[in-house]
Amino acid sequence: MTRLLINAGILALLIWAGINSGSAGLSRLFSEYSAASNSLVACDRALDYNSNDAEAHYIKAIHLSESEQLTDAIAELESATRLRPEDYFLWQELGRLREENGDSEGAIIALEKATSLAPHYAQPHWQLGNALLRNDRLTAAFKELRVAAASDPDLFPSLMDLAFGIYEGEPIETAKAVDVRNDHERSFLFDFFLKHDCRDVAVGMLSSFTNLSNDDRKLIVSSLLNAEEFSLAYRFWLNGRALDNQLYDGDFESPIGADDKFGWQATRLTQTLKLVLDTDRPLQGNRSLRIDYAGNFEEHVPVLSQLIPVEANVRYQVSFDSRSENLFSAGLPVVVVNTINDDNALGESTPLSSGTRALTSTSFEFQTGDSTKAIKLNLQRSPCNVKPCPITGKLWLDSFNLEKLK
Repeated sequence: MTRLLINAGILALLIWAGINSGSAGLSRLFSEYSAASNSLVACDRALDYNSNDAEAHYIKAIHLSESEQLTDAIAELESATRLRPEDYFLWQELGRLREENGDSEGAIIALEKATSLAPHYAQPHWQLGNALLRNDRLTAAFKELRVAAASDPDLFPSLMDLAFGIYEGEPIETAKAVDVRNDHERSFLFDFFLKHDCRDVAVGMLSSFTNLSNDDRKLIVSSLLNAEEFSLAYRFWLNGRALDNQLYDGDFESPIGADDKFGWQATRLTQTLKLVLDTDRPLQGNRSLRIDYAGNFEEHVPVLSQLIPVEANVRYQVSFDSRSENLFSAGLPVVVVNTINDDNALGESTPLSSGTRALTSTSFEFQTGDSTKAIKLNLQRSPCNVKPCPITGKLWLDSFNLEKLK
């Protein structure tokens, strides 16, 4: 008899478990269908089968909120958080809906719960920070926004925008609110200030960089160039390297095009043209630049170029050495100094000699104008009066120098 009673109890328990398991399974099935089909009826059916399914309450809340039934949606989310109180996302959504419904204090409470459950996740802190911001609790707001940006660096630009707007373009207060933690963030803030006409504050930041990556250094140089701060950009790009003259690497000891802002840049490479850093019989130092010409290309397009900061209303002299081997063309190579904004020529050398020539020294002068801040030193071709206008042979260049004249 005792055994029969025990067996009957086990059977009843199994039947009860099967019924509840089946109800839970059906509830989840209807919940998934409701989410996929946007059906509120299916969501109600899910809750009929299992009223303790937090996911079904959440899905119903979403449907109700989309229909602007915010009060009912909030009630469903509150039920979901009671059933699954350790789920930060449900609290985050509850905070969002409460604020949308005008309950800012209730929203902050829910979002604070979300951040406590997920302290290292960006979105709860970001939403809480914005809710606090809209309630004029600025110190607390930027503390939360700062935590969010530390977790997700992609939020840092938005943090700068928010701070700059809240503090009405005041850079010092913006910097305090943003509270940069490293040189990567500092480079973004530097760029932001330059773009928003806070030059003095931005320039004052240059001495505070201590451990910049190459990408961040390039960002700062680009920012300075975009602001036409050519001398500052050049000094920052040099990063402590000493120069014998204002022109960088006049002896071609460094790779060409190693940086896309300063130094020598190869501006045109084709099958008819090749640049070689030649160690065979350099004109000076360890290497010279050899240009191999083997066909036709447009003469007005530079082969080689360098951006160089200069002073306004100053006379300069460019000098360099060259030699050639079987160099022939109706449009021979020439070194030209152009302004950077309108490509007007400030000065140029005579066309380099054709045929085969031993070492030749060349120099020419130019005068900067009232607004000249930088120049482009280009190697190109002199105008050609025949078409096509091929050029063949070899040219070696070395010992470039730029100096101010008294």
